[in-house]
Amino acid sequence: MTSKAKQLKDLINTGEHFIAADAYSAITGKIVEKAGFKAAYLGGHACSAFHYAMPDYGMFSQVEQIEQANRIAEAMNIPLIADADT
Repeated sequence: MTSKAKQLKDLINTGEHFIAADAYSAITGKIVEKAGFKAAYLGGHACSAFHYAMPDYGMFSQVEQIEQANRIAEAMNIPLIADADT
């Protein structure tokens, strides 16, 4: 298990509520981390809106979502929770 995966598992296992702030780019991921959040969240709608200025109508592909999730995760030292419906 990777360090970030263990961080997320430990965070969930505390049983305490936490906020995974929205991160839809590497820079917003770094901002989320710098602001003190313990985790970040990538949703298809925000990611699609950031890249195409359009709602999530299926224009943003699964491959693009995976690639963007990878860029965000690599930019941060906190876990990223990614929505996989796109």
